[in-house]
Amino acid sequence: MNADKKIFALLLICVAVILGAGIFLAMPRIKDHYQLTGQEALTAEMAGKIDLYLDRMSSDLRTIASLPTFQNWDVSRPPDLSFLRKNNWQYFDEFFLFNSSGEMIKSTDTTYQSFKLSINDSTGRKWGEFSLTMISDTGGENTPALFSPLINSKGQQTGWLAGTVNPQMLDAGSGPVAGETVMLYLSDSQGSISGIIPSKAAPDITGPAKLLKASSGRSSSKRLITRNMSLVSAEISYPGWSAITLRNRYPAHKSFNGEYLNISLAMVAISLVLLLLAGYYIKIVLRPLSRFIDRINTNFTDQETGNLDSLSARLEVLLGNINVLDSVPIGVMVVDRNGLIRFFNREAGEITSQDPALVTGKSMKNYFPNNYFNYTMESINSRREYMGLRNIIMVGDFFKELLLNICPLYHEDTVSGAVATFQDVTPQRKMIEVEAAYTLSRDLASQRDLNSTVQIIAKAAAEMVDIEYSAIFLADIDGNLLIRSFHGIPSGMVEKYNDKPYHVDGPEIKDLYRNKSPLIHGDVRNKNNLKPLIIIPDVFSLYSFPVFYENRLIGLINLYSSDKNKLSKDKIYLIQSLSGQVNTAITNFYEFQKIKAMASTDGLTGLFNKKYFLENINMEVNSASASASTLSLAMIDIDNFKVINDTFGHQAGDAVLKEVAGIVTQSLRDSDCICRYGGEEFAVIMPETSKEKALEVMERVRSRVEMASVPRNETDHLNITISVGVASYPQDCDSSETLISHSDTALYAAKRSGKNKVFGYKERGHTSPA
Repeated sequence: MNADKKIFALLLICVAVILGAGIFLAMPRIKDHYQLTGQEALTAEMAGKIDLYLDRMSSDLRTIASLPTFQNWDVSRPPDLSFLRKNNWQYFDEFFLFNSSGEMIKSTDTTYQSFKLSINDSTGRKWGEFSLTMISDTGGENTPALFSPLINSKGQQTGWLAGTVNPQMLDAGSGPVAGETVMLYLSDSQGSISGIIPSKAAPDITGPAKLLKASSGRSSSKRLITRNMSLVSAEISYPGWSAITLRNRYPAHKSFNGEYLNISLAMVAISLVLLLLAGYYIKIVLRPLSRFIDRINTNFTDQETGNLDSLSARLEVLLGNINVLDSVPIGVMVVDRNGLIRFFNREAGEITSQDPALVTGKSMKNYFPNNYFNYTMESINSRREYMGLRNIIMVGDFFKELLLNICPLYHEDTVSGAVATFQDVTPQRKMIEVEAAYTLSRDLASQRDLNSTVQIIAKAAAEMVDIEYSAIFLADIDGNLLIRSFHGIPSGMVEKYNDKPYHVDGPEIKDLYRNKSPLIHGDVRNKNNLKPLIIIPDVFSLYSFPVFYENRLIGLINLYSSDKNKLSKDKIYLIQSLSGQVNTAITNFYEFQKIKAMASTDGLTGLFNKKYFLENINMEVNSASASASTLSLAMIDIDNFKVINDTFGHQAGDAVLKEVAGIVTQSLRDSDCICRYGGEEFAVIMPETSKEKALEVMERVRSRVEMASVPRNETDHLNITISVGVASYPQDCDSSETLISHSDTALYAAKRSGKNKVFGYKERGHTSPA
């Protein structure tokens, strides 16, 4: 036996050393994996920010190009661009003026004097009249720039105006990039690189970036990993252009040529082999326990169960021979038929922080939860075994989770008591909860769709704290709290609640969340004020966490259980801490939607802009094709608008635009979509509308505009008219592009025929009046 113990101890030491070394060496690789996952999410987030930034740049550049300074400028006497710097166009760093051949003739920075604009660059996406290019100064440093043609009052192109990206504006809101080892670049389709964060002294990654761009794969996100760094790219909305992040990898990977993971896996495999060999010797530990249970089954009985002194004497004799159980690394407890503890080994005392000598002879109800006591007595009375029971006990100021196994003890056909073994599994549970918290935060950070976000929350919240039911309530546009996602709840109950939902401003809800605090209730019986939240019958526990946006309740994260006081204090603390992440994820979605709406709306008229129109017309054509319905498009142009602007000023022109936008909007259905297409031109999308019906509607709009007048001053008014061109899908075309083109053809025919008319597209002859 002594030799066996020595071999067993030696094998355990070898396993511990090798397994520990393997895990130690694997940790850098595991850490690098999670850092790379975070880098990919960060890259996608920065690509989205860059797209929003470029949207704002294009809006400002459109405003600048329409200034009188550039409307009728002379190439031989180019205007001074310094006034643009003085007007603080914050999204731009420098400005450049080019002639129609792309030769630079003026700039706000003399280091770019030799640059020639590649106006025929096919890699830049044409976004309206805007394109993105890479400008290089005389020192070879690249800077991304947005450029647009300059059109004079006669509709002729006189040159190009370009503005470079101001990296300071993007850096100011970059969040996790600033102050970290992650750097941000922009790359064009040729692999040219421009450092954005930091904008100066960024390492040159031209070579790796070209390898990254050339790598295979259809995904919009790519990555390239070397020993010293990792590159991750994400495409932006300009084809061929992408955002690239650079992260210096963990220093440990500079050695052994990155083979740490292979070495550590080999060590883990060796340790597993040694554990198999050690299995033979584990009986050194199990043999005393087995002998102990056998002797209890043989001797632990007392025909006079009421004679406590006699039973105690027998146990004392028995336990005197099994002191070896004090060295077993699990808690062992023996209980008699009255629920009194008759044996409590040293490990049991360590786990429960109780002195075995003081515990012996007392009821186990004093030290364990009621359900533990109930299971033990049930095991004795019904002769059943209970394996794998889990519950939380309070030890001092801390909670511990125990894994309990209970078996009845027999003598012949009589049950004398029960033996219970238990282990402290709190560390494993903590690791599971930490991993679940990390997974949830990572998944939430990558979501841009609200439905997928709430589905992740509902499932993760229930699984993380092991509770039966969860529901995510979100307020709709009318303020009704609707269940948007749920876990474990029958769908019929969800539908029943959603048919008659509560309102966020209703007195029942406002009273509950007046202090913006979570509601924690282990027993909701007889609490009538909680009735609006109880959507499941026969539940005891309710845990409700409110979500606020701009100081207004917009949602609830509710957890339910059929057990009384289901969640322990540490699990309540866990879910409370994670509710902050959830709140951030949902409010981020609302912020994203607000920014998206701002980017899709015309500031003057409040209508959707051209960008939104181009996206929506494609979806409407696809929808019409799928449903075999008719879609009509009307292009509207205000007659003589330039004369109004030149004669009466831009304020009068703005008033005309608003008046026309209001008349058209009032004349359409809710299902129709009106957009400001550009300048004095509007586009109207009319789903499920024939060409004849669309011509009738547009003729009514034309007549109302003709009868309207716009006040120019207290005594004078402006009379306005419009020309309209109409085409329909699939009658006149087979795609959204040809639908727009044919509507324009009909519009220009109406203009040529004398204006103030509505024309429909006709394949032969191209147009016909309404």
